[in-house]
Amino acid sequence: MKTPTLSKSGLIPLLLVCAALPVQAALRFDGVNDHVTFGVAPALGTTNLTIECWFKREGAGAATSTGTGGVNGIPLVTKGRAESEAGATNMNYFTGISTNNLVMADFEDRNNGLNHPITGLGAAGSNSWQHVAVTYQQSGTNGTWITYLNGLADRTNTFTGANTLVTTPEGASLQHAALGSALLTTGAAAGFF
Repeated sequence: MKTPTLSKSGLIPLLLVCAALPVQAALRFDGVNDHVTFGVAPALGTTNLTIECWFKREGAGAATSTGTGGVNGIPLVTKGRAESEAGATNMNYFTGISTNNLVMADFEDRNNGLNHPITGLGAAGSNSWQHVAVTYQQSGTNGTWITYLNGLADRTNTFTGANTLVTTPEGASLQHAALGSALLTTGAAAGFF
């Protein structure tokens, strides 16, 4: 190791190496109007999906509807909400928490815009970190819609036979993708985490 020498100014050159510690961070929404939008985000539109997030619910938030035959919930991760039953204005997916703290999700199908909600059975706690995931997988004439809470399967809906052909999520939705809210094709927000 080289011994530092005095510079002309009489100062010893010093090299500092700082290692940054990992920072744990999260988005904090006010439950009134805060949210993140990804715009139309066509790359986030899908017909087979897995959506997951960590959340810590500290307040009531504001619920919104996914439409006729759908559910009301506080949005977590969404690509749409109730707008119309016409193709690209159909909701692609909505993942949230019901007003009584159950994991819930919904999608509108691309065949006729019908809603296909699912609500879990186990309550998500408040004031502690929770993990929620939902999956919809379609294979041939079978479709499976599952909610997970903290790594455990919570509820399963299965579609079989000809019924599956009309339960494909509207992957071409022009509604905006968002965190903490649900947006229309215009970007108008409703429901807030």
